[in-house]
Amino acid sequence: MIRDAGAAAAAPPGEAAPAPKRWTLKRLVAWIERQFGRVYSRETVRRALKRLRLSWKKAKKCLGRADPERRTAFVTQLQNLLKGTLENRHLLVYLDEAHIHGDADGGEGWSVCGERRWVCSNSPKLSERVSFY
Repeated sequence: MIRDAGAAAAAPPGEAAPAPKRWTLKRLVAWIERQFGRVYSRETVRRALKRLRLSWKKAKKCLGRADPERRTAFVTQLQNLLKGTLENRHLLVYLDEAHIHGDADGGEGWSVCGERRWVCSNSPKLSERVSFY
């Protein structure tokens, strides 16, 4: 029963069913009660997850809409521009820009010890971001 809860907590986000953003202890306790009809305290569930070698950690984003070909083309174009700057064919001006993203926080959650925790980014459209200079 606790193994099932641990597996559910450590499972990566799936496409089929929208899972809660974070499997907190409170959500796991409620899930165990619904699935198995047993009530455990948060501390009991936390200790069981630790015994199963799971840890609470900050998530790393996995970008959902990355296109390797477009990125390669951009890097090539950027390298050509920088080369032209070194040869005094272009004037390089630096601007510092900040974006406020709709999905900036990857959050935390339970994950297998020694493994990175990934969450899928919804990669909001540029029009949904706020930028300022």
